Amino acid sequence: MARRGFMNSMQRLPRKRRLTENPDRSRFSRFLSFMFGHDGRIGRVSFWLGFCAMIAIVSFLGAIAEDAVAGTGDIGRYVALATILGLMIWMQSAVINKRLHDRNRSGMWYFGYGMAPPGFFLWAIYLHASGELEAASILYILAALSFTWVLIELGFVPGTAGNNRFGPEPAWPPHRWWRDLLLRLSARKRGPESQGNTSPP
Repeated sequence: MARRGFMNSMQRLPRKRRLTENPDRSRFSRFLSFMFGHDGRIGRVSFWLGFCAMIAIVSFLGAIAEDAVAGTGDIGRYVALATILGLMIWMQSAVINKRLHDRNRSGMWYFGYGMAPPGFFLWAIYLHASGELEAASILYILAALSFTWVLIELGFVPGTAGNNRFGPEPAWPPHRWWRDLLLRLSARKRGPESQGNTSPP
């Protein structure tokens, strides 16, 4: 009976107070799920934060890649380039898919939102290098228009209100550490007397 009472009391404890959970690992796991997972929904703020995180990660890997593959020749450079591009595409698809879910659209729309704009741009570069300037100009315009539409659609248009077939409406801020950071910044702006009060206004 005592053992059962102890287990029941442990289940009633908030998640962050359980002895079996590592808070840092939990935050890291949520970050990995956010950047690499394709399930669930994210809002507009998460979309922009996800893309900023993707750019930061790719930039960091690109900065250290040259030293990491030094002495391996062209093969090492190709492997590093393929690895970085693969991670970038994976993170891009994860962020876009979850934002499409928030718009109540399936992941199949990723081919139009995530692949068509860069595809038009790369095709335009190829035609430009081949001397077909008129066709390249048309594709440059298509790439610019499609990039603009994707940013407007995913970055500014609100998602589905309430639950949809992909899950519940995402909360804002979506992750606890982002909320805590915003609360600390707002408390710092209000003055030293509000530093100890981290509750939302």
